[in-house]
This record gives sequence, structure tokens and C-alpha cells, in this order.
Amino acid sequence: MKEIWPVVSVIMPTLNCASILKECLGYVRAQDYDQSKLEIVIADANSTDDTVKVAKSFDARVFKNPLLTSEAGKAVAVKEAKGEYFLFIDSDNFIEEPDWLKRILEPMLADKEVVGSEPLWYTYRHQDPLISRYTAMMGLVDPAVFFTGNYDRMCLLSNTWTKLPIPYVDKPKWLELTLSKGKVPTLGSNGSLLRASIFDKAKVGEYLFDNDNISELAEKKPIKFTKVKIGIVHKFSATVRTFARKQRRRIKDFLYYSKVGMRTYQSNVSNRGLYIFIIYSVLIIPVILQSFIGFAKKRDVAWFVHPLLCWVTLWVYGSEVILAKVRGVEIESRQGWQQTK
Repeated sequence: MKEIWPVVSVIMPTLNCASILKECLGYVRAQDYDQSKLEIVIADANSTDDTVKVAKSFDARVFKNPLLTSEAGKAVAVKEAKGEYFLFIDSDNFIEEPDWLKRILEPMLADKEVVGSEPLWYTYRHQDPLISRYTAMMGLVDPAVFFTGNYDRMCLLSNTWTKLPIPYVDKPKWLELTLSKGKVPTLGSNGSLLRASIFDKAKVGEYLFDNDNISELAEKKPIKFTKVKIGIVHKFSATVRTFARKQRRRIKDFLYYSKVGMRTYQSNVSNRGLYIFIIYSVLIIPVILQSFIGFAKKRDVAWFVHPLLCWVTLWVYGSEVILAKVRGVEIESRQGWQQTK
């Protein structure tokens, strides 16, 4: 009997990522899934390289993203998408297993009350750059959030996928989470699959933020969300310079969106955790000790970029907060932005 699968829209904002997009979309088209039921919707922020050409070679539908940011691109793509489910991935995400999509979709087909599903961990690959191996083992791309506890992928250093008090049931193939008001981790990106029905396209504005729709649903009543026991590659950064630039973009955008009141997600950031992050990063020795703890669990020298990345994050975040008080807040310019391998 022929399997019948729903239409899935792959939502992807792009900007000068031709060097890596071919590999990303190659994995999408290699999925053991009816390709007629799998559409790729690209929102491109005026790329000057071959990004659009590469996207169209994979039969993607490409739309312009005049506001340039990733959040604006997601809003553009969601409005154009036709699927019953939206899969949010970025150009640096690779879904390597041919049955990846079916496995992510399975808990949502099994239970109509499940509003979303995403991988439980980042896939570790020994051939990836040092920083990408580190972020895969940490299960996060921002070392500051390790101290606040608000992350959502398996972290080898803490032996858990989040420090937030999220109730869940450990099932054979996935964790079934119950999300409620004030108890929503940073879900919604890097391989997150959501029901299209949770989006009111008429109310989707110029920006769409990863966590907001899920958080808004949980504000009204408890909802189900699953973390599937599978990974996704996140080739986050190849150099410290790129890492610092992404952190600067993260904090400047956060400060801007917070100032203008565009976000609805409650970040659940622990002030105590932030203070510990600052103290540990300044003293250096505590984060060096954390590197050795990580190395004892998985022997990879990538652990020893932890102190450096903590210090870089502290410097970037601290300096941008001070500058914002002096000159005001603004979104980080995307001028000259390029995603590299």
C-alpha cells in the first residue's frame, strides 16, 4: 500500500550562502519522501552571489526579502508557503539521514495535539570546524545561555537538553514535552517542524520570530511539543571572527527588537546565571575547568575554545549594551554578510 504523506514546506531565509546552500538543499532533496509533497520556499535578502541560482536548481520557490533579516525572511516565506507543516531550517543546517523528515513528522501524525517537533541534539561530525564541533557538543551556539539554562538541545557538559523545569515523558523515539505559560525553551529553529495551522497568515507581520508563536500558544493553555531522538547538523562557525560577528548580530537585534516591543517570547533568562557567566568569564579559570570536564566526556580539543568564546561573548555583549545606551539601539547591518563553509 502506498504511503500518503502531507505537504511540507521548507522555510529558509538566505543571504549570500551559495557556498553552503547546495549541500543543505541536497540533503533536503535526498529525503526518502514524496518530493511532490516537499516544497522549498526561499526568502532571499538580495544575495549578490549565486544563492538564488543554486536555490532554483533545487526547484525552490524564491521570493524577495526586502527587510534583509532572517526573521523578516521567515515571515515572507511563511506567507507564501502552501504546506500543512512548516520546516524551519537555515542554510547551515544539514539533515543527513534519508528518513530524517519522516522521523520528525512521526509524533505529529501520531498525535494531532502535538503542535511541533524538532531534533533533540546537534549532530557531531569530526570533520567540521573546531567551533562547530564545540557548539554540537554543547548543544547551543551561545555559551552565555549555558549559564542561564535556557537552551533546547542535548548538552554533554550538563547531561541534559535544558535546565528549565519543563515536564516531559520519555518515549522510545522522542520526548513529549508539556509547555505552559513561562515554561517554553528556545524552540522553533534549526530543524523545527510546526503545524501550519498555528500560524494565522493574516496576522503574520513583517517579522516572524522563532519562539513567539509557540510561546503565545502556551500562554493560552498547555500544549504538546516533541523532541525527536535524532540530530541535525548545524555548521555554525568556522572562525572566531565569524563567531564574534554572529554574536554581535544576535545582541544588537535582541536589544532593538526588545526596545521596540516586537517580541512576545518570555526569554526565561536567569539573572543569577548571567552573573555567573560574567564572573566565570572574567576569572577564566572556571571556564577552563569546564573545558576539561567536557574533554573528559568526549575527547576533542574543540572543548578548549570554550574559555575564548565565553570571553568573546562577554566582550561583544558588554560593549554593545554600553554602546546602545550611548547611541541608541539599531539592527546589525547585513551589508557584506556572507555565509561560508
